[in-house]
Amino acid sequence: MGGGMSPTSHESASGGASPSSWREPRPALFVRGGTAYVTDPGKKEVHAVDLGTGEKTATGTLPGVPNELSGVVAES
Repeated sequence: MGGGMSPTSHESASGGASPSSWREPRPALFVRGGTAYVTDPGKKEVHAVDLGTGEKTATGTLPGVPNELSGVVAES
């Protein structure tokens, strides 16, 4: 089997271990325009990062541990 995950060792082709379950909390990434949104499950936070400067522009505290991240565009 080329690249990707090893079905027997649960390690990626790059050597990093995968979560034992896809449902385990882990950092998630969503990009819209020039901003990346990154979750921190351990702190129950989501951060906005300016892709041009690499600076964190905002942090929000979540009521629970984030597991997935998505976004929509609101039109008025």
